[in-house]
Amino acid sequence: MVQYRIGTQEEFESFPTGKEPKPSEYDTLLDDLAKDQTVFVPYTDHKKTRGMRLAIARRAATRGFKIEVRVNEAEVAIRKSDEVYTPPPAKPRKPRKKREAAAP
Repeated sequence: MVQYRIGTQEEFESFPTGKEPKPSEYDTLLDDLAKDQTVFVPYTDHKKTRGMRLAIARRAATRGFKIEVRVNEAEVAIRKSDEVYTPPPAKPRKPRKKREAAAP
């Protein structure tokens, strides 16, 4: 049997609400993109531009917009796209296959 007790609404409200999302280093950049600003991000390692583009694009998608990106030898230029972001449809879930019991 599960042990529990009845509490009050005030007691419930005194509990922490859960984890607050940590502020991202991209938050101010995304705020500017949302205001239709074009931003230029300098970089030193060309290998890191892909990861940065993906990180910014994913965060922009959670805010409801897409981005356009262009890269030159020293900077990444990013602006808000005119294309409307539509989330992909949810994939249907397939049940797991049952394993057959091993013979003794």
